[in-house]
Amino acid sequence: MNKKISFFFTIAIIISCVTAVFLIIYNYNLISSINEEESSSQLSILPEDETTIISNLPNDLLVVDKIITWGYYVPSQTRIIDTVIIHSSYDALGTDPYSVDGVIYEYKLYNVSAHYLIDRNGTIFKLVEDKNIAYHAGSGKMPDDRININNFSIGIELLYHENEMPNEIQYQRLVRLIKNLKLKYKINYILGHKDIAPSRKTDPWNFNWQKFNEMLKNK
Repeated sequence: MNKKISFFFTIAIIISCVTAVFLIIYNYNLISSINEEESSSQLSILPEDETTIISNLPNDLLVVDKIITWGYYVPSQTRIIDTVIIHSSYDALGTDPYSVDGVIYEYKLYNVSAHYLIDRNGTIFKLVEDKNIAYHAGSGKMPDDRININNFSIGIELLYHENEMPNEIQYQRLVRLIKNLKLKYKINYILGHKDIAPSRKTDPWNFNWQKFNEMLKNK
């Protein structure tokens, strides 16, 4: 009798151990599944259409899409891009000169635009698709005497006050953006707005061209 009790007791212990192991494995898988769902949910908080990752560079260049609906037109034929024009601007109407929305509102008032805007924190905003012709250059003349500069150029705005100069992060992001553009297009000219329209424009203000060219060459 004692042997039978001992046998059944042993069987009961084995069953209990197997059950405990099964419950541990089940709970582990359940927790892992929940964690994966939470991670997936956190990663999807930012809408896909708000950012563009340009992966042509070793370190991905993050560009925030902020596409506007004015200040450009869609050409009937694919345009050839060979020029970058650097501008500077700030919000002169509001209380914050570095307001991205404020300066974009001013662009709207004048029906102008640029393809990209780099704010004081170094964030790159895309306002107009490269393939479209943005109204950023206005009347002017290239070193090779070409006019209608909007047709073959990309406009980049740097956000800072005219009494200041671009900060370090703006220089860095500008260089990375232009390097990326040079991978996609045969860029022959990188000019300031005042270089093509010296009688009416003074921007980019206080821009250190030597620093910029050295960074563009070395980084």
